[in-house]
Amino acid sequence: MKYFAYTLLSLGLIFIAWQLYAYNSNKDFKTMDNNTLATIDDVEFRVYSHYTTASVPLSNNKMSSANGKFSVLAGYIFGGNKESQSIAMTSPVIYEMEEKSYFSFLMPESLTGEKLPVPNDPSIEFHDIVNQHVAVINFGGFANESKVKKYHKKLKLQLQQIGFTVDDKHIVAVYQPPYQLVGRKNEIWIELKEQELKDLVLSKK
Repeated sequence: MKYFAYTLLSLGLIFIAWQLYAYNSNKDFKTMDNNTLATIDDVEFRVYSHYTTASVPLSNNKMSSANGKFSVLAGYIFGGNKESQSIAMTSPVIYEMEEKSYFSFLMPESLTGEKLPVPNDPSIEFHDIVNQHVAVINFGGFANESKVKKYHKKLKLQLQQIGFTVDDKHIVAVYQPPYQLVGRKNEIWIELKEQELKDLVLSKK
């Protein structure tokens, strides 16, 4: 009985140590810069001046269809490219949920255009995003389909109540890798028209 208790205690301590290591090591990942323009209740309004994604298309608009895609993009940043160049991980990873959906890694700011290594996998695409205005709501835990649906619906309703014209397109931003079980952060982004944001929010500050 004592042996069983000691085993459980040892496994518990190993798990806690592993999670603390994961939590602290992931702090070293660079996070994409943004400019927060305003906050209304739990909705944050941001602008991203420029970023580049390495993206793989999804077969449908469900996050589950990204299963197996992580290894494609991870292979690319770990040297699976014509230059055999390793690329620093930037947080978050994003799921672009629209008519044609993508799973994407963010590229470091120093790698744009011709500086990006050519991927060995031809399914990888690069997208440049410039002057992107978004409304953001965050939630913890794992970003599963039901949670994403719940928070996307909540954000969409709040924006419509303010007066924004929005559709069902959205982005899911996930900040921690799957093996980190504690201290998780996720966000739903809905892209906004810059003029609507100025008229409905920024002009009233």
